[in-house]
Amino acid sequence: MKLSNLLTLAGIIGVFTFSSCTKQPTANFTTDKDTYTAGETIKCTNTSTNGTTYLWTFDSKTYTEKDPSIVIPASANDQTVSLKLIATSKNGKKTDETSKSITIKAATGGATYWVSESHYNNTNMQNVQIKVTLNGVEKMITTPYATAPPCNAAGCANFTDVKAGTYPYQVEIKEDDGGVITTFTVSGNVTISAGICHVLEIFD
Repeated sequence: MKLSNLLTLAGIIGVFTFSSCTKQPTANFTTDKDTYTAGETIKCTNTSTNGTTYLWTFDSKTYTEKDPSIVIPASANDQTVSLKLIATSKNGKKTDETSKSITIKAATGGATYWVSESHYNNTNMQNVQIKVTLNGVEKMITTPYATAPPCNAAGCANFTDVKAGTYPYQVEIKEDDGGVITTFTVSGNVTISAGICHVLEIFD
């Protein structure tokens, strides 16, 4: 056999041997928790073996860090999103992938609308109907308070689990004065912040 053929054969064997010695990667990872609120950060810990490069995919975005920190948009709605990791070997020819479902909860807050006894006391409240509409949801105020009540107090118009954002509201007041009904409204916008219950007096 010619020397050139021997060298070629040796080269082929060398490449084959190098390729076969590259270990198959196993993709694996953990996250600091399984459920997140919009605006929070997913902290990923890569526990893959025999991987050299990594490609993460989450909500159509990709990351190439070994242990990325992925920020969930503050405007995210309730949903379940797949977090996928592909681990690639040193020679780039072997891969493995794994994925995990991440639960996202929308960032929510609340609002409590109340009326002061300086406007309506318990006696004349019997002849008054106060309806508050926030983002299409209607609630009634039935009890006046001398001072600002706590969040979600009884007799107030309480709105809970409202996605963070700015919403229109309207207060409709009907007064019955001996059969004569007078109706007037108060309207505006309210900004709901995540994790906060806003206590709002309707005539403030």
